[in-house]
Amino acid sequence: MVKILVTGGCGYIGSHILIELINAGYEVISIDDFCNSTPAVLTQIEQITGQTVINHERNLCYYSQIEPIFALHQDARAVIHLAALKSVPESVQNPLLYLEHNLTALTTVLKCMQRYDIQHIIFSSSCSVYGSLAKQPVTESTTLGAPNSPYARSKQLCESILTGL
Repeated sequence: MVKILVTGGCGYIGSHILIELINAGYEVISIDDFCNSTPAVLTQIEQITGQTVINHERNLCYYSQIEPIFALHQDARAVIHLAALKSVPESVQNPLLYLEHNLTALTTVLKCMQRYDIQHIIFSSSCSVYGSLAKQPVTESTTLGAPNSPYARSKQLCESILTGL
């Protein structure tokens, strides 16, 4: 069975992804510190799928907390990285928190992936990376625009990191 690590697995999108992966026959491991979610989600996932999901309650910004999880699950084939701070108003009030957290979380995950030779990542970005656009709909070929918030800037910078690898 193919194992996939899902950061932010207990959030709204993460929980739905976990359910779909389980139903498709994957083994899933969640890493979520519950800053934007609740442990009750794990019970709900178990009720829906009949399977218990292992969640490691850790902050992705601390390599010393995350590396042992990757060591334990070094047979994982991919990471789906959903974990991020996501409130636009909060990012305006505390821009450095958003830049530091979202970039550090991504780079920590990437370092662990590199160390354990996990070569596949799906990154959850945001439509906010395109800024305010006159032309809709946004497509994969749409050029990134001026970000309207520190949250959007943090997602743009994360995309730049991934593009540069």
